[in-house]
Amino acid sequence: NEIRNRFDSIDVQDKLIVTTEKDAVRLVKYRQELRDLPFYVLPISVRFLFDTENEFRLLISNFIKNFGK
Repeated sequence: NEIRNRFDSIDVQDKLIVTTEKDAVRLVKYRQELRDLPFYVLPISVRFLFDTENEFRLLISNFIKNFGK
């Protein structure tokens, strides 16, 4: 109800709702109530600074291998 009320209170012709993937998943259960609103979802992506993706993956792999030892 709050999303619809706020959207309806915006007094412009061209309007839309932008949300993250994380919040879009939470809104799925309100699909029927929100079906006529113009929702757009921003995908979430991960970027690593300084080309450290491989180092991160190695840290995670080592943690998983050694977990519980």
